[in-house]
Amino acid sequence: MKKFIVVCLIILNIFCLKYSYWFNKVWVYATVWSLNQAPIVVSVSPNSDPKLLQRSKTQLYSLKISDNEKDNLSYTITSDDWYLNLDSWVINSSDYALNNWFAYINFLYLAPGVPPSGNFTKIYITINDWTNVVVKKLNLYIY
Repeated sequence: MKKFIVVCLIILNIFCLKYSYWFNKVWVYATVWSLNQAPIVVSVSPNSDPKLLQRSKTQLYSLKISDNEKDNLSYTITSDDWYLNLDSWVINSSDYALNNWFAYINFLYLAPGVPPSGNFTKIYITINDWTNVVVKKLNLYIY
C-alpha cells in the first residue's frame, strides 16, 4: 500500500511539473513554521552564586536578557522572604536597547535584619514571552 501511494505521488508530481512547464509557470510551495524561541538571561550582575550579603544591607541586581524575536516580555520578581519590593512589569519590543537584542531588568533587594533559617534565601525572576516561561533563580547567603 505504501509503495502504491509513493508511486501515485511521484506520478502526480511529474504531471504537475509537466503541466506547469506547458504554461510556463512554476509553483513552489513551502510551509514555514515560526518557532518562538525562549528568552535568555544573558548575564546577572553581581554574578556570584550564592551572593554573600550582610544583614540589613541592600543589593542592586541587573539582569541582561535577550529574546531573538524581540517579543513583548512580562516578568515577575519574587523571593522566599518579604524583603524584596515585589515587582512585575512588561518589556515592550520598543524597550530593547537600540541596535541590539537586549533588555535590562534592575531591582533592589534588602537583606533581612535576622538571617533566614540556614542563612540561605532565593530570589526568582520569571520571564514570559507569552509562549515560553523562563525562571532565573538567584541564591543568597545572608550573614
